Amino acid sequence: IGKTISDDRAEITIKKIEFSYDVLPDDTSSFYTHYPAETGMVYLHVDTDVKNIQKQNLDCDGIMTVKVDYNDGYKYTGFEIPEDSTTGFTYSSIVSIAPLTTQGVRFLVECPQEVEESQNPVKVIFNLGSDEYEYVIR
Repeated sequence: IGKTISDDRAEITIKKIEFSYDVLPDDTSSFYTHYPAETGMVYLHVDTDVKNIQKQNLDCDGIMTVKVDYNDGYKYTGFEIPEDSTTGFTYSSIVSIAPLTTQGVRFLVECPQEVEESQNPVKVIFNLGSDEYEYVIR
């Protein structure tokens, strides 16, 4: 948390990693979109800032993959949701980050509720370019 990982396209600062039953935007004072987990499920929520270090726009879709490895072998894959100042969140397929600018992007991995409630090992795996990073929750 607080660490920046990077490749030749982007610098990604990990702001927060948490379990959440409802992922909310930073500003909830007016209309906003949110991501409530289905019954019996929970999100592993990774809050990041992504800075485009290229000379051309960087599509938010596919910047980085985030996976959860629960109890040494149960694997779950996530998806990205860019932050939007008007609605809270928007679709990654329509957002690109201009050169040398930063965009808030959340990564969500839907997992069974047991992943949060048990004491079994949980790690988050980030794949950025050809590099892999691991964050051990427990």
